[in-house]
Amino acid sequence: MSSSSPARSLARNFSRVADDLGVAFQLANFIRDVGEDLDRGRIYLPLEDLERFDLTEAQAGRNIITVQENHISLPPGAKINKIDPASVEIMIDILGRKELPLQVDWHGRLPEGILVQDVRVNPETIEVTGGQLLLDRLAAVYTEKVVVDNLQASGSIQVAIALHPASIKLSALQSDQVRISYKIVPRR
Repeated sequence: MSSSSPARSLARNFSRVADDLGVAFQLANFIRDVGEDLDRGRIYLPLEDLERFDLTEAQAGRNIITVQENHISLPPGAKINKIDPASVEIMIDILGRKELPLQVDWHGRLPEGILVQDVRVNPETIEVTGGQLLLDRLAAVYTEKVVVDNLQASGSIQVAIALHPASIKLSALQSDQVRISYKIVPRR
């Protein structure tokens, strides 16, 4: 069978189509995660592609942008038959600040016969910045994990603040450490 046989040519075309389909599935998964990535402070879309959409009239909140052919880059030999849906919903957030209580992220199991009481966190609250839509959903910020398995006596420890998602930042001059004081008492 020669290398230019119709069967070999068809196989090469199927192989290219399969490769393109695989890329299309990867891109679909990628696009589906764009909003979540933005919440985490990550932008993987090329900025020149984002600039193709005219967002000059967009405002904070929900925006519907019409998709046009000039918004889409295609490889040579490809053409657009149909754009469906003809619009994209874009959620634009504004930078906000919020004062939130700090909570200790206790982990593990206390030794038999003791309780932790009178827990104090200093500072009790912190100010964070981030997208206002995300901040509106937050009720507290947690410390890094504090393991209780080996606690035996009252004391205090200094731990870091765990900011999740990563797009949330501490406000200026806010320390990323907190002091936790606690009292150990016998269990009755």
